[in-house]
Amino acid sequence: MLEQLAQGAANGLLQPGELDDLVDKAAYNGLQNDDFIQCLCIERQIEYQPHQWAVGHEGKMVLEELEALKTYERAELLKGPKPKDDEHPIDPEQLMSDVNSLWTLFPGMDPDNVEAIYRGFGGNFDTTLEMLSLALAE
Repeated sequence: MLEQLAQGAANGLLQPGELDDLVDKAAYNGLQNDDFIQCLCIERQIEYQPHQWAVGHEGKMVLEELEALKTYERAELLKGPKPKDDEHPIDPEQLMSDVNSLWTLFPGMDPDNVEAIYRGFGGNFDTTLEMLSLALAE
């Protein structure tokens, strides 16, 4: 389904950013791929032409671009916020102390990930602790 929708996006019929939501919608409605695409065409007043939805190279390229974008966004998120000129960076000693404490509380987590999350919350120990707890609870 995702590859067919990506092919539709490659043909300008959909926006690449909506593909995941459309796949979820199709799964929720329990429709077969072609039935869902036909309903989508009717809903959006697009003429249904099966060849525009057939999996091809262009659709696979759309998926590769989306995956590269997600990877980039994840990496940027893990870097944490960049300090502005008027902000003070996280104290390295406090960072090490807090990360070691957090890692002690969550020994199954990679220390680099704990540090990235801590940095992502601007060095706020309490928020990091809460978010790690919530993440592990799920």
